[in-house]
Amino acid sequence: MTMKALRSRQLVVLLIVQAGFWIVWMSLLTWTETRDVTGRLDSALSEGARQALMSIPKRLADLPSTETFIAPPASPVELKRVNFQMWDLRTGRLLMRTPSAPKDPFVPGYAEGFSDSVAAGGPWRAYAVSDVEGQVQIQMARAEKQIRADIVSSVFKGLGGAMVMFVCLASMMWVTVVCSFRPMQRAGEALRHRDRLDFTPLALKEFPLEVHPFVNAVNDLQARQSDALTRERQFLSDAAHELRTPLAALTTQAQQALRATDATHRDEALEQVLAGTRRATRLAEQLLDQAQLDAHDCTLTDRVDLASLVSLEVREFDARAHAKAQHIRVEIEPTLVLANVDAMGVLIRNLIDNALRHAPAGARVEVVCHPGDEGDAVLTVRDDGPGIPEAECERVFERFYRVSGSKETGSGIGLSLVARIARMHGASLTCGKGIGGKGWCVSIAFPAVGPTS
Repeated sequence: MTMKALRSRQLVVLLIVQAGFWIVWMSLLTWTETRDVTGRLDSALSEGARQALMSIPKRLADLPSTETFIAPPASPVELKRVNFQMWDLRTGRLLMRTPSAPKDPFVPGYAEGFSDSVAAGGPWRAYAVSDVEGQVQIQMARAEKQIRADIVSSVFKGLGGAMVMFVCLASMMWVTVVCSFRPMQRAGEALRHRDRLDFTPLALKEFPLEVHPFVNAVNDLQARQSDALTRERQFLSDAAHELRTPLAALTTQAQQALRATDATHRDEALEQVLAGTRRATRLAEQLLDQAQLDAHDCTLTDRVDLASLVSLEVREFDARAHAKAQHIRVEIEPTLVLANVDAMGVLIRNLIDNALRHAPAGARVEVVCHPGDEGDAVLTVRDDGPGIPEAECERVFERFYRVSGSKETGSGIGLSLVARIARMHGASLTCGKGIGGKGWCVSIAFPAVGPTS
């Protein structure tokens, strides 16, 4: 959803809610105005009739004519809103009326009190009151259509005010929504004009609390992109650094083979080329393993039988061990671990490769896998080779570190990958003496696998 669409939707929802509230409010206003107008009218009719009754002299009932005076044309007095009649109850004679009142009684039966009458050209809302002696009766009435007109007028007056309020509130909501989304728009513009390698986090203080989760997600994404770029740069740097030496050696040996004057020197140079090619291939494999770990999160989703995985990986080294008259002894028991299969394969291959490379011809290498005493899984690789000085035992797991005085060349990447994968799996790594107190031993304890849910 675009910013514009989100803002528009929010405005539409707010306007719909306000319109619903406005409709309910107008309904209540109409109902209350109807009651108020009717109540005020009834009160005015009854009060006016009683006042008129008490204001008329008794001798007025003996007047022979009901003819009224004529008001000047410009009179501001409105006589059509309330109509007045005075009746002689003894003779049924109309004694007095307003000019707009009919000559027939509003209440034909002369019943006292309020009534809704249709007589005399009605309908009327009338009120009749008689004197205590029953001589005269005052009837005051108002046309129903005039009452309705007053109600409509009152409602429309309220409607006008409500419309003004509706427009004001809608304008305020529009300004509020626009201002609320303005930080998001500024952030979008800032990100759009940023340098492609600028991963500076967005400042939370510039955004409302409601969008902090979104801003945190953006910052987290930028952090992951920055880490990925850093790992990519590191990988390219590592690859360039490590491949430069073996490739230069290959070039030198190939040139010597081309300049060789006899088959013996040519074969020796080609043997060196072959050995260098193997080292470069192994280095490339380790660099690719490192890049694969950098590019993907190591998710521990597989319940793996560590024994089966060890047996499978050991077979790949049989020919290499046979060429140096080395012997690989495997002692495994079914052992479950929660692991990433690809990463675990890299760990096992690098441990075995390290042991075979640094052990002399005729050496023994043991690979042991068994459940631990606390339900964990233990993988051990040991040999009876020259070993590693105790002072350097921990440093060999650092990237590009090589043991001083070692006759075998290596990249210094393999054991760093082992330590990294062990950390990914929450495993503990220890090292020490190997077979018979000689050589070197690496032992990794993986956490116990919980029961299947």
